[in-house]
Amino acid sequence: MASSDLSPETYAIGIICALFEEKAAVEAMLDEEHEALDQKSEDPNSYTFGKIGKHNVVIACLPGGHQGKAAAATVAIHMTRSLPIKLGLMVGIGGGVPSQIPNVRLGDVAVSLPVGTHGGVIQYDLGKMEPDGFRRKGHLDKPPKALLSAVTSLRAKHERHEPDFPRYLSAISENRRMAKKYGFQGSENDQLFDNNNQPLTREPREDDQPLVFYGTLGSGDLVVKDSEARDLRAAGDKIICFEMEAAGLMNDFPCLVIRGISDYADSRKNDRWQPYAAATAAAYAKELLSAVSVQEIEKLGPARKHSVPFSLKGIPAIDHFVQRDKEMQKLEDFFFNQMSQPVRRKVFVVHGLGGIGKTQLCIEFARKHQAQYTAVLWMDGSSEDALQQSFVNSFFMLPPEEMPVALVEAVKRQEASPEVIVQGVLDWLSLPSNQRWLHIIDNVDHDFIVKCNDPLAYDLTKYSAQVDHGSLLITSRLSTLAIPQNAHQLTEMNLEEARALFEDHRGQPVSGQPARDESKDLESLLQKLQGMPLALAQAGTYIRHTNMSICEYLDYYNSTWDDLVEAQNSYPLQEYAHRSMLTTWRISYQQVESQDWEAATLLKLWAFLDPKDMWYELIACAIRLESQIDIPEWLSTLAKTHLKFRGALGLLEKYSLVNNGTDNDNYSMHAVLHSWCRHLASTSSKSQVFSELAVSVVAQMLLREDDKDRAALSRRLLPHGQQLLCRLRLGVVWRPSHIPSGAYTKLAQIFEYNHAFDEAAEFHERDLENSEKVYGEDDTRTLRAAYTLADMYTEIGKYAESQQLAERALAVYEGLLVSDSDDSAIISEQMIGTLICLGRNFKLQNRLEDSEDMFKRAVAVSEQHQQEDATYGHALPAMISLGHMYIREARHTEAEVIFERALSVSLKVFGPDNRFTCRVLSGLSEVYDKLGKVVEAKMMVERAATGFEKIKPETCKYAFEVARERIELFERQGKLAEASELAERVLIENEHRLGLHHRYTIQAASRLAGLYSQTGRRQEARTLCEQLISRLEHTFGLHDQFSLRVMDSLACVYANNLEMLSEAADLFERVLKKREELLGADHNKTLQSVYNLFCVYGMQGDKIREAEMRERVLK
Repeated sequence: MASSDLSPETYAIGIICALFEEKAAVEAMLDEEHEALDQKSEDPNSYTFGKIGKHNVVIACLPGGHQGKAAAATVAIHMTRSLPIKLGLMVGIGGGVPSQIPNVRLGDVAVSLPVGTHGGVIQYDLGKMEPDGFRRKGHLDKPPKALLSAVTSLRAKHERHEPDFPRYLSAISENRRMAKKYGFQGSENDQLFDNNNQPLTREPREDDQPLVFYGTLGSGDLVVKDSEARDLRAAGDKIICFEMEAAGLMNDFPCLVIRGISDYADSRKNDRWQPYAAATAAAYAKELLSAVSVQEIEKLGPARKHSVPFSLKGIPAIDHFVQRDKEMQKLEDFFFNQMSQPVRRKVFVVHGLGGIGKTQLCIEFARKHQAQYTAVLWMDGSSEDALQQSFVNSFFMLPPEEMPVALVEAVKRQEASPEVIVQGVLDWLSLPSNQRWLHIIDNVDHDFIVKCNDPLAYDLTKYSAQVDHGSLLITSRLSTLAIPQNAHQLTEMNLEEARALFEDHRGQPVSGQPARDESKDLESLLQKLQGMPLALAQAGTYIRHTNMSICEYLDYYNSTWDDLVEAQNSYPLQEYAHRSMLTTWRISYQQVESQDWEAATLLKLWAFLDPKDMWYELIACAIRLESQIDIPEWLSTLAKTHLKFRGALGLLEKYSLVNNGTDNDNYSMHAVLHSWCRHLASTSSKSQVFSELAVSVVAQMLLREDDKDRAALSRRLLPHGQQLLCRLRLGVVWRPSHIPSGAYTKLAQIFEYNHAFDEAAEFHERDLENSEKVYGEDDTRTLRAAYTLADMYTEIGKYAESQQLAERALAVYEGLLVSDSDDSAIISEQMIGTLICLGRNFKLQNRLEDSEDMFKRAVAVSEQHQQEDATYGHALPAMISLGHMYIREARHTEAEVIFERALSVSLKVFGPDNRFTCRVLSGLSEVYDKLGKVVEAKMMVERAATGFEKIKPETCKYAFEVARERIELFERQGKLAEASELAERVLIENEHRLGLHHRYTIQAASRLAGLYSQTGRRQEARTLCEQLISRLEHTFGLHDQFSLRVMDSLACVYANNLEMLSEAADLFERVLKKREELLGADHNKTLQSVYNLFCVYGMQGDKIREAEMRERVLK
């Protein structure tokens, strides 16, 4: 090694390699190797100094285990900071593209050269997939003119003379340690295969001398090792070689890229040819430098100014970032879409709820694209003091030679104020030549506009360079900082991202094995946390440290949220600066509270309502409550005008605590923030008041008389009802004097409209309990609550409980009527309802005589008070039920009488276009048909059909019943196609609203199966029957009367098709067996099953079993 007293200023050419083999090959080309120079302590590069031809060069290699454009950019930054490099070479290996250079061989050399609009290198993986294909973004600079001129000279020379660089390989072949590994590997080991992995035959070359190809090189982070992908990527831009580092150098390290072809970027990629390819590239680099003019280099300035090595100092640690591709694409689209245009300042704001992942996204963006910038400055904007300290920290990272000497000296003497240092950094960012920086200010969460109310707010413009270049990225909870085209509201993660983040923090994937299958628990947890990164990270971390199961965590989350979240604080998250779910939103809440106390307090009320739907009319209901209960002033203020409500919600939206819906009519908040609001309310002395106000506004909303579409309103109110039901189940007691009269009933009706009768029964139970305490057991209000609950019990199959309640109420009613009470009209009305409830109960239990008796008594009570039309009208359900019972028992004359009486009452009380009137007309048509009154039957059918068409099911509480009756009417008219179409619509609606396992859904599917059978759609009928049988067994079990009724119907569907008789017989046998167990051998339903089997066995020709069933029927 030559001893040298050369100074750093004499080294103007830098050579960067990615692999140690590449660096060794370049070192072998040195004509002189110099002693190492002292280098800056902050420079981690390892350099080799030497001379090639007339040029002093310095060689650096990427650290072991590092590859790609970011690592290359970091090496170049440190090199240009330590040495006055003017030109550079990137020398190493790459993957050749035979489809673009058919004559290529391993060991040939590819050199980057501008072609068309490309500068010689393109970053092929930076862009966006669009409908017409991948659209690449960004632009990389051309090599410097001095190197391009040298290439031109060399190419011209090679046209006339043999190239020199093959001779330079002798330096390696004569080196005993390098000769074998770095020498030519033999043409027999150079095989090319097509896309089907078949070997290709190529014309042999005259000799083994490497050739040089010039053109576009493709650079990206992924290793290309698939021939089809290689050719597809290369085709559009005519890429001749793929590599991984050059994209990180071209814009800020003026260089030429030289790559020896070590493979063909296909599946047969291996390391055998890498040393030889590195050697040929190094040899070409040596010959190229011989063509570079020393005088041209002396004219050039330093290659890179304003460079700051990327540092994670001051940036929250992230060990578990999960890719958020759509959000990252937003940032890339904005910052890199116009890279080929004249430089202009770019300002972008990422805003959203605290804990939603804004900081993490921007850190990953900086990490991923650090090579695109000369400097990345990360600053903490949570307060003005924190931001000033970040400027001070950043000052020490900047090149001191580019800062004013006086300022540098003042900082050394600790005489510079933070304000002066801030201005110094801003001046550096404002330098005209310093245009490729990224300035990130994180957590700008305090609103300067209302500074008088927020001492931590500051003027952000004082801390951003006011020049037309550079890139400024801001994260904030303030939506008001955002400019629509230059901002992105970050929302929750999607399901896959949420699962990945949770599993990363938990430290292990969720098992799907039967022994410990937590997949369903994880699904529930992910739904509960709704893609909130902070909540997911805390949950995963806590479960990892405590070895708790996901199921246990869910139980604690649902039952003791406050305690669980408090316990999680024992395991703080560094990536969230130790903030937790308990603390992260308090900042925003306090700012809202200081500006609008009503808006802040609304969050505490909202804590007891559904988080996904808040709208003005719900709050405005409070005005109508003022005559019934005490309404706090803050709620009255919000309720009085829409403008005040919008202002309050607008402020909450400004701090990203709520989101405005797409129709601007409603607002929502994140589910985890909603849990925090409930925690906030629970710490208040008025927690009970907020809960009672929630009950009051929801109940009052359903009492609105101006709402014609009551069913639609009930669907909208259902999520709020479900929130209140959760409180009810937790044992919360709402004081009667603090909620409006009838609140429980109205809450129950919300569930009734949505056919959620089990849930409705829970509110009716509380209503009865409350009425007994307040009014006493014999008060008509208590009795109404009792028979209403009894009706619900009948609906959900609790027949014994229903009967007990109804009979208790009935006994009291009978006593009150005898006493000639002043409330006789109310008593008789409620008594009719109680009798009808008992009649339905007995009918569903197949106690048909008892059922008929109750219905008759209901009609009799109504006749005693027929001067009251409304009272008479209350008996209509009993009349209709009696009529249908008479039809089934072939008592057609009695059916005719009762239906005609019912029609007279219904027309008088309700008019012609009411569902009761239409039901009566439908029943009359069936009776007239049975009696042979064809003309009258046809007329009744037409009147019923006309009436049903005028009833909009979606506006009716009894939409399912109306639809069912219309379907039956279509069937009687022989309009099976219309019946099937309506049945399909009903089934789809029920599946969507009620779910697959609801009774109404199953009934609708059973009827549709029958229609499919009647219209010849047998396979569809069979499939639907099989699905229903499975649902019945798993949901209700075969001991349930409802299951048996539906299975009876399905067996009839099978029996209507000769090819399904065996399925019919099997199903009828199962029903018979269960009915014998439950009802006894002599029950009429059991005998009906016997008769059904008798018919099926006869159709099958099974004489023996047919005779057995006949004998049982005759007995």
